[in-house]
Amino acid sequence: MSDHILIYGLRVEARVGVGEQERSRPQWLVANIDIAIDLAAAGESDDINDTVDYGVLTTEIADLLRGTETRLLEHLAEKVVALIAPNKAVVGVTVEIFKEAPPIAEQLGGVAVRLERAFI
Repeated sequence: MSDHILIYGLRVEARVGVGEQERSRPQWLVANIDIAIDLAAAGESDDINDTVDYGVLTTEIADLLRGTETRLLEHLAEKVVALIAPNKAVVGVTVEIFKEAPPIAEQLGGVAVRLERAFI
Protein backbone atom coordinates (compact mmCIF):
# COMPACT_ATOMS: atom_id res chain seq x y z
CA MET A 1 0.00 0.00 0.00
CA SER A 2 1.52 3.30 -1.00
CA ASP A 3 -1.31 5.69 -0.12
CA HIS A 4 -1.28 7.42 3.24
CA ILE A 5 -3.05 10.11 5.22
CA LEU A 6 -0.63 11.86 7.55
CA ILE A 7 -1.57 13.80 10.67
CA TYR A 8 1.59 15.45 11.99
CA GLY A 9 2.33 17.62 14.98
CA LEU A 10 -0.97 17.26 16.85
CA ARG A 11 0.03 18.98 20.11
CA VAL A 12 -2.16 18.49 23.19
CA GLU A 13 -1.83 18.48 26.96
CA ALA A 14 -2.46 15.14 28.66
CA ARG A 15 -1.90 13.44 31.98
CA VAL A 16 0.70 10.74 31.36
CA GLY A 17 3.30 9.38 33.74
CA VAL A 18 4.31 6.38 35.79
CA GLY A 19 4.03 8.19 39.11
CA GLU A 20 0.95 9.86 40.52
CA GLN A 21 2.88 13.12 40.94
CA GLU A 22 3.81 13.16 37.24
CA ARG A 23 0.16 12.61 36.30
CA SER A 24 -1.00 15.37 38.67
CA ARG A 25 -0.42 18.02 36.00
CA PRO A 26 -0.87 17.92 32.23
CA GLN A 27 2.21 17.56 30.02
CA TRP A 28 2.64 18.46 26.37
CA LEU A 29 2.47 15.56 23.93
CA VAL A 30 2.86 15.61 20.16
CA ALA A 31 1.19 12.90 18.08
CA ASN A 32 2.09 11.91 14.54
CA ILE A 33 -0.27 9.50 12.77
CA ASP A 34 0.36 7.72 9.46
CA ILE A 35 -2.72 5.95 8.10
CA ALA A 36 -2.28 3.44 5.26
CA ILE A 37 -5.40 3.54 3.10
CA ASP A 38 -6.30 3.17 -0.57
CA LEU A 39 -7.00 6.73 -1.74
CA ALA A 40 -7.71 5.90 -5.39
CA ALA A 41 -11.50 6.21 -5.06
CA ALA A 42 -11.27 9.57 -3.28
CA GLY A 43 -8.74 10.81 -5.80
CA GLU A 44 -11.11 9.93 -8.62
CA SER A 45 -14.42 10.99 -7.05
CA ASP A 46 -13.39 14.07 -5.02
CA ASP A 47 -15.88 12.80 -2.39
CA ILE A 48 -15.08 12.91 1.35
CA ASN A 49 -17.10 9.71 1.81
CA ASP A 50 -14.43 7.81 -0.14
CA THR A 51 -11.70 8.59 2.39
CA VAL A 52 -11.05 9.23 6.07
CA ASP A 53 -12.11 12.72 7.16
CA TYR A 54 -8.85 13.78 8.79
CA GLY A 55 -10.47 16.88 10.31
CA VAL A 56 -12.94 14.76 12.26
CA LEU A 57 -10.30 12.15 13.09
CA THR A 58 -7.85 14.78 14.35
CA THR A 59 -10.48 16.09 16.77
CA GLU A 60 -11.29 12.55 17.96
CA ILE A 61 -7.60 11.80 18.57
CA ALA A 62 -7.07 15.10 20.42
CA ASP A 63 -10.12 14.44 22.61
CA LEU A 64 -8.85 10.93 23.37
CA LEU A 65 -5.37 12.16 24.31
CA ARG A 66 -6.74 14.96 26.51
CA GLY A 67 -9.35 12.78 28.16
CA THR A 68 -7.25 9.72 29.01
CA GLU A 69 -5.07 9.57 32.12
CA THR A 70 -2.51 6.81 31.74
CA ARG A 71 0.87 5.73 33.07
CA LEU A 72 2.50 4.75 29.76
CA LEU A 73 2.79 6.37 26.36
CA GLU A 74 2.55 2.84 24.96
CA HIS A 75 -0.93 2.44 26.41
CA LEU A 76 -2.04 5.81 25.09
CA ALA A 77 -0.71 4.98 21.60
CA GLU A 78 -2.64 1.68 21.62
CA LYS A 79 -5.81 3.62 22.41
CA VAL A 80 -5.21 5.78 19.32
CA VAL A 81 -4.71 2.62 17.23
CA ALA A 82 -7.98 1.23 18.63
CA LEU A 83 -9.77 4.45 17.65
CA ILE A 84 -8.60 4.18 14.03
CA ALA A 85 -8.76 0.39 13.57
CA PRO A 86 -12.55 0.01 13.10
CA ASN A 87 -12.45 1.99 9.85
CA LYS A 88 -12.64 -0.80 7.24
CA ALA A 89 -10.81 1.28 4.61
CA VAL A 90 -7.69 1.56 6.80
CA VAL A 91 -5.17 -1.23 6.20
CA GLY A 92 -2.54 -0.07 8.65
CA VAL A 93 -1.49 2.71 10.98
CA THR A 94 1.63 4.05 12.62
CA VAL A 95 1.13 6.08 15.79
CA GLU A 96 3.96 8.07 17.33
CA ILE A 97 3.49 9.96 20.59
CA PHE A 98 6.24 12.27 21.78
CA LYS A 99 6.50 13.64 25.35
CA GLU A 100 8.26 16.99 25.12
CA ALA A 101 9.61 17.33 28.66
CA PRO A 102 9.68 14.06 30.59
CA PRO A 103 10.80 14.33 34.23
CA ILE A 104 14.14 12.64 33.67
CA ALA A 105 17.38 13.76 35.33
CA GLU A 106 19.34 13.70 32.07
CA GLN A 107 19.17 16.43 29.43
CA LEU A 108 17.14 15.31 26.44
CA GLY A 109 14.73 16.75 23.92
CA GLY A 110 11.95 14.32 24.79
CA VAL A 111 10.91 10.69 24.51
CA ALA A 112 8.53 8.94 22.13
CA VAL A 113 6.91 5.62 21.36
CA ARG A 114 5.97 4.44 17.89
CA LEU A 115 3.49 1.63 17.22
CA GLU A 116 3.00 0.13 13.77
CA ARG A 117 -0.07 -2.02 13.15
CA ALA A 118 -1.41 -3.74 10.03
CA PHE A 119 -5.08 -4.64 9.67
CA ILE A 120 -4.94 -7.13 6.79
